[in-house]
Amino acid sequence: LCSFQEGACHFEGTHRGATIDAFAHVPKNNNTALKVAVAKYGPAAVSINVNPLSLKFYSWGVYDDPECGKML
Repeated sequence: LCSFQEGACHFEGTHRGATIDAFAHVPKNNNTALKVAVAKYGPAAVSINVNPLSLKFYSWGVYDDPECGKML
């Protein structure tokens, strides 16, 4: 299990964990495009809207909040 902590980031810019050699834009909600991009380029980085209150209490499974994709 992962544990999350709120607070300041303690990033040290002198340590590099990885470099980016190539990337692909994957359209929203397109599982096939995501599979192709992972097969071609490797691991995927994603972003998520952290504004929905339901996300604060998320702990496991597929997160699916109908309000998540709506613009404020």
